[in-house]
Amino acid sequence: MSGIISHHIDPVTSFDQWDRSQLTLPENAVLSAADFIIWDDPREVARIRSRVDIAPVDLSEEEIAALVGFLHALTDRDALLGRLGKPDRVPSNLEID
Repeated sequence: MSGIISHHIDPVTSFDQWDRSQLTLPENAVLSAADFIIWDDPREVARIRSRVDIAPVDLSEEEIAALVGFLHALTDRDALLGRLGKPDRVPSNLEID
């Protein structure tokens, strides 16, 4: 997750440093031939790069770690089990109708 955050805080540099070795794709004879067609066309790569509209953000490793911690805190492990229905209580302790 920290890698994703790092990628998005400086998208142009990340775009310029990206290469195919950073990607893992399933083997598929039909799709594999087309996986990197755009990346083999310098005009298409330049067109995509020119559309980046996110300004770089300067974050320290500690700030990135804090963001990762925050995102992990949002994970509801019980939701993965398919929990449905009305909860017994909510974090705000407001009355549940």
